[in-house]
Amino acid sequence: MKKETNFLGNGKQIGSKVQVSLNYDKLLKLSKFKADNGKRYITIDVIPLRETNQYEQTHTVVEYVPFKKEK
Repeated sequence: MKKETNFLGNGKQIGSKVQVSLNYDKLLKLSKFKADNGKRYITIDVIPLRETNQYEQTHTVVEYVPFKKEK
């Protein structure tokens, strides 16, 4: 079964950094948290776009989905 990508926001390359804007409501709905020493974390992926979009964004931000190697 293939999971749909959960888009959380976009980013823009500015010099050596990528500045991202995230949808706060979508972040609150994420159910996957990594607990470590009583603290909660979420893991996201920042992926470069093939082309800069109309808003000059160069990256997209999605919920982390682990890759499974096919045999």
